[in-house]
Order: sequence, then structure tokens, then C-alpha cells
Amino acid sequence: MSDRYDPVKEAVVTIVSLDADAQTVAIEDYSRSARETYRQIAFHMCRTNNLPANRHLDDVIQIVATRDYELILEAIEDPTIFDRINRWTGYLHDESRNAVKSYVDTTAGAAPMTGMTNLNRRRRLLSSMRQSMIMDGHDSPTDTEVVEATNERLYRTRKDPAKSGLICTVDDFYLTVSPLEVVPDVATSGDLDSVIHSTEGAQIVAKAIEEATTESETFGVVLDCYFGELFGDGATGQIPQTADVAEMTGLTSRECTRLKRNGLLMMQRLMRDHYGITSEDWAAS
Repeated sequence: MSDRYDPVKEAVVTIVSLDADAQTVAIEDYSRSARETYRQIAFHMCRTNNLPANRHLDDVIQIVATRDYELILEAIEDPTIFDRINRWTGYLHDESRNAVKSYVDTTAGAAPMTGMTNLNRRRRLLSSMRQSMIMDGHDSPTDTEVVEATNERLYRTRKDPAKSGLICTVDDFYLTVSPLEVVPDVATSGDLDSVIHSTEGAQIVAKAIEEATTESETFGVVLDCYFGELFGDGATGQIPQTADVAEMTGLTSRECTRLKRNGLLMMQRLMRDHYGITSEDWAAS
């Protein structure tokens, strides 16, 4: 809602209200305090652009921080910009997208395309096409229909998609995508080797991250770090080590482990409620 108090926006409003000398000091103080916000935005940007966070997170943090500085300068020049902004963090997230995409197209994309990178690109194309078909009224396009529509568009819009390694197949939906595993430290009654279709898994993970984020932004970010790469565009099919998640989020390993456990319990509930899958079903599979 437009009248909801946003402390970050208010901090920027305060900066804008200062004289030039005071603004310089205030911006520096603000930027230091916003470091964790930059990290969280950058992590989401890495994920949505298929950038491995362990290699690109620091660069993307700097991109977001630089964009924030530019936006503050724009607000100083035109304070009426605040009339169009509800949450400064959301505004920064949206305004950082093009800068990060430019980074992807240059620095991050400078190396020759590997087989895995091509696979990630095909998955992005397939995901985009599926969403486009759904928005056009096709309720449940099959994998084959999505592949055919994607390849048709590629041949229509690209000079030589086959040479670029972009021609899609149904296998692209499933290659290297691991099922969602419920780890033993949550399932005390024994190891539960869960096997769930990648489409269902993606929906469960997305729903869990959404619910977690409504509970607290930190909870949502931690679940995204742990489980965001299991399914979907450019998925690695792997759950990162807790030490890596702690480094990415700035939290302690103990806090990350606690939130991971809560997230897994949440996903168990969602799988039971949405698909009728219980721990007994997993144990029997």
C-alpha cells in the first residue's frame, strides 16, 4: 500500500533533504548500512540470471550498490520521484535488472558457451515460452508443445539456432535436475528418499519461498539459497553447503540450519496438502 511506512525510503528522503556537504556523508553511512540489502537483491539477481553466486555474487552486489547510488542522485535532482515509489528496496531491485543483464551479456558471458550453459539458456527459453502460452490461454501446455513452440520461434527469429546450441528437446526439462530430497536431519523416523516430478517440485519450492518471505524476508532468502537451484531455469539440482549459504546471506551457520529445517518442514506440509504425498509414501518409494 502506498501509505505503508518504509524505513529505507525514509532514509533516502532524509538524505535528499540535507545540504550538499551533509548528503555526501549521509550517503556513505546509508550505503554501509544497506550492504545486507544489496547482498539479498544481488543473490536473487544471480539466481534469475543463472549466475553462480559463488563466482558472481560480489560483482552483482557492487552493481546493485552502484545503481542505488545513482538512484539517490536522481532523487536529489528530482524529489518528486518519491511520489511514484512505495518501497525503495523494490524500486532498487527493479532498476538494477538492466544493469545486471548488461553484466551477463558482457563480463559473465565472455567465455565460450559450455554444454551446461547452453542447457541453462534452453531452459530459460522453454520457461519463457511456457509462461507465454499460459498467459495466452493455454492452461496446461505439454512439454512437447512447449518445445515445438520454442523451436518454431527460434527458427523464426534467429539466423542459425542449431549452430548456437539452442534447439530444444523434451530432455532439456529433466537433464541434471535432481528430485527434492527430504534430508535425514528433518525426518527422524528414517531416511526419506523423496522422488517428485520436477514440475511439482518447482511449484512446492516456489510456494515455500513465497510463504517464508511473508513470514520474514530473511527466511525467504535462506530458502532461496538452499533450494532455489533444485528446479527450474538453469537449475543445478544441488543444495549448497550451509557454510556457503551463511556466506551469501551474512547469517550464522546455526541460524541458516534452523531456517533450512523449518523450510523443509514447510515443504513436507505443502507436498502433503497439495499432492497428498506423506513421509510414508516416500519411505515406500
